[in-house]
Amino acid sequence: MSEDMKSTALILGATGGIGGAIARKLLARGWRIRALNRDAAKASKNEPAFEWVQGDAMNAGDVLRAAEGAGLIVHAVNPPGYRDWERLVLPML
Repeated sequence: MSEDMKSTALILGATGGIGGAIARKLLARGWRIRALNRDAAKASKNEPAFEWVQGDAMNAGDVLRAAEGAGLIVHAVNPPGYRDWERLVLPML
C-alpha cells in the first residue's frame, strides 16, 4: 500500500457528531481527510480542512469514487432524519 493511500481517510458522515469527531482526530494525527456529502460546497464552509466530495452515501458509485485511493473508510452515516432504518440501513452499508 502506498504512503499516500495510508494517509487518506474517507469519512462517510463527517458532518455528524461521531463522523466529525473521528475526522478531526484523524486530521490532528496527520491523516488527509476526504468526506462525502450531498452538499459538498456547503459542508466545506464549516470544515475547510477536509477534502469534500460531492455525492450520496446511498449511491454505491459515489462511495466507490470517493473511496479511490483511501487507506481507511469510516462509516458514520445514519438515514436522513433517522427515519426508515429498516429500509435504508442495509443499502447504506
